[in-house]
Amino acid sequence: YKGIDNINSSEFQEQLLKRVESGKNKQDFSPFDIYNYVPEDKRSAKCGSYNLSSQLFNQDLVSFLRSTKKEILVFTGNCSFVNLKENEVPILSVFQELAEKNVQIKVLSKVDFSSLKNLQQLLAINYGAGKEIIEVRHCEQPLRGFLIDETSLRLKEDINPYSYVPGELSPDIKVILYDIRDSDWVRWSKDLFYRFFRTSISCQKRIKDIRSIKKPDMQSVLNF
Repeated sequence: YKGIDNINSSEFQEQLLKRVESGKNKQDFSPFDIYNYVPEDKRSAKCGSYNLSSQLFNQDLVSFLRSTKKEILVFTGNCSFVNLKENEVPILSVFQELAEKNVQIKVLSKVDFSSLKNLQQLLAINYGAGKEIIEVRHCEQPLRGFLIDETSLRLKEDINPYSYVPGELSPDIKVILYDIRDSDWVRWSKDLFYRFFRTSISCQKRIKDIRSIKKPDMQSVLNF
């Protein structure tokens, strides 16, 4: 990706870049700090929620994803989005639809024991398509969201109720969604994505190495 050198286009973007690069977990960086710099007419934000069955409310994620024409870039922690539903529509089925339309899907995700089940579900789409429509690389980074077609960026921030005094935060607020349509910031985010992507290990390599770890011989453990 040739736009990688454009990422330091301004001083505050450079500072944000350093903060994102130094983070590994979603608690390490708030996307609100990006939202602050986006012109007001090219951004919007709202509160969303979900229930224990992973059903999304007030997020409009299905329609957002379905608007993709060519490419979607995914910032995620462990690909847990494959287990979500919105109005009973599985998010995984939406990615299946995108793959059938030859939309290229690239994902930054942690690839470890905790994410294997999610990754198997996601990468099964490649087997059905008979080609690598979805490419995943191992990366621990703090952003959570989707970037589509160099036009729209959605970043999600999970709200930790334990960070607030009891009664200070509405129990209905569980996530904040930041939608950014400013071309400069969308491009910056794409550059950031590929900065991580080009230096990360492939999912297949990570999975192969994870599977090379030998399980303990239970009999020898019992005899220890």
